[in-house]
Amino acid sequence: MRRFLIASSFLLLLSGCLNSYPLGMSEEEWMRLNPDQQFQARRQQAEIDEQKRMEREARAEAERLRQTMEEQAYQDRIDYKYRHARYGDVIQCVLEKAVIDFKPGWRDGEPVGFTLVRGEGKLIDIHSSARDRKTASLWVGLDDNGMTLSLCRKEPTGYSRNNKSCTDIVATTHQYRRGLHYSFDHNDMRGNLYCTLSYTR
Repeated sequence: MRRFLIASSFLLLLSGCLNSYPLGMSEEEWMRLNPDQQFQARRQQAEIDEQKRMEREARAEAERLRQTMEEQAYQDRIDYKYRHARYGDVIQCVLEKAVIDFKPGWRDGEPVGFTLVRGEGKLIDIHSSARDRKTASLWVGLDDNGMTLSLCRKEPTGYSRNNKSCTDIVATTHQYRRGLHYSFDHNDMRGNLYCTLSYTR
């Protein structure tokens, strides 16, 4: 398989731009070579290109594996928090009367419920109530203190925080226990949110 890829790369080099020379050679250096030397130089360049391609694929696979492991470790932590949650660690919310820019077009969104434990953040889907049934994503997160609930159109970064692209709702455990009603109107989303404490998902 590798020989086939090298051969393919070699053929591409042969059929490539005539002004492109292998091994970083200048035109003058290239013209000094006889046909056999030019053939060997292009072959060597094809092997180098194939090796670089394999290294890129290996790095990409390593990065995918790292991300998968990080996501799994995060999910394990969240699952552990839910299993050992005490009253006050988990909130359940319902988002109603949402109006969102579904990009393109503002539409009413169907009600959606979600649950969060302290330190959890995730994407939820909001479906348009119109016939087109478009779907928009909303990132929701609860900080480690269980006091700040964030609603963002995408997972927040330091940059997006600085640009105030999220709606942050700050409330005490007592307020969540009584049931928190909150209306928000921010950038490309608005709606009514109701949250209360829960023991489980």
